[in-house]
Amino acid sequence: MPGLLATVDAVLAPVFEQLQPGAQSGLRPSQRADLQVDGALGLARALGRPPREVAEDILARARAAGLEAICDGAEVAGPGFINLVLSADFLARQLGNVVSGPADMGVARAPRPLTVVVDYAAPNAAKEMHVGHLRSAIIGDCLVRLLELEGHKVIRENHIGDWGTPFGMLIEHLVDVGEEEAAQELAIGDLEAFYQAARRAYDGDPAFGERSRQRVVLLQSGDPETLRLWRSFVDHSVNYFDQSLRRLGTKLTRDDVVGESYYNSLYRKSSKTFPKKAYWSRARAPFASSLPGLPTARANRCRSSCRTQSAVTTTPPPTWRRSGTASSVWVPTCSCTWWACPRPSTSRWSLPPPVWPVG
Repeated sequence: MPGLLATVDAVLAPVFEQLQPGAQSGLRPSQRADLQVDGALGLARALGRPPREVAEDILARARAAGLEAICDGAEVAGPGFINLVLSADFLARQLGNVVSGPADMGVARAPRPLTVVVDYAAPNAAKEMHVGHLRSAIIGDCLVRLLELEGHKVIRENHIGDWGTPFGMLIEHLVDVGEEEAAQELAIGDLEAFYQAARRAYDGDPAFGERSRQRVVLLQSGDPETLRLWRSFVDHSVNYFDQSLRRLGTKLTRDDVVGESYYNSLYRKSSKTFPKKAYWSRARAPFASSLPGLPTARANRCRSSCRTQSAVTTTPPPTWRRSGTASSVWVPTCSCTWWACPRPSTSRWSLPPPVWPVG
């Protein structure tokens, strides 16, 4: 099944062949119309004629060959471009051909299929989805379907936010309200009201805030009762997400849910492995990572007055300031105007420092 460009070019190509054997139409999408024909400019040089004259000649011949059956508008613009506006009837016929055609819609299969991970939707547990999740879910699912159509192996991942400090206040609010009443409230999908009530208690009651912080400690240390209450939140949230995503017609299922909590059990192993890698360095107590592909601590050269210096040191050179994240990490300051300079300045916004303490 020929594509849209091939269908339109089937009308234009014979015209170019008549005027100059082997000439190409140069048909492509346009920012000013639906399609644009660039080939008249090169053809004019070959024929020794004015470009606009050649473009008008091409357009007249194309109309005689049936161009008007697929275009509502066609005109010569600029030095010799031809802008085409496709008709609604033609587009409807093209879409009809796609629907009634083969399942692969004529898409060419990838010669070397890849394994592709697509992370999309990604809402937060115990909170309702919003328009940002709608955008991510639709765009992500479109990418998944296109990649699968080309023959790639696609791993779908719904990376939900199901870990962290907010669950301390949510679990404490559940305890205060009572599990049975909380379960009824969460079962009807009223996640936002429950979250807001917990937030008000956290902001307005210092004792509740302290209990919430202690509950986070219990959650992260693996307390069985706290984990049981936490799982009830996650289960109710996943049920709500699943209903919403199925209503949108996406391919995401419960099996594709991979929350932040998944990595909690891997953290200790990772923290022992990372310092052994070449791109990690130790500055007294904290670890600092100079990430591959980003400006490194030993190669931060500005376009004006900066000099290459190390961003991890125990002795602060002149014009360097102490980072608030770790006592032994110093960050160079700079007065240059290069927008990509990684060094902070009080006179302009700058990128984060190239070295991040992590523990």
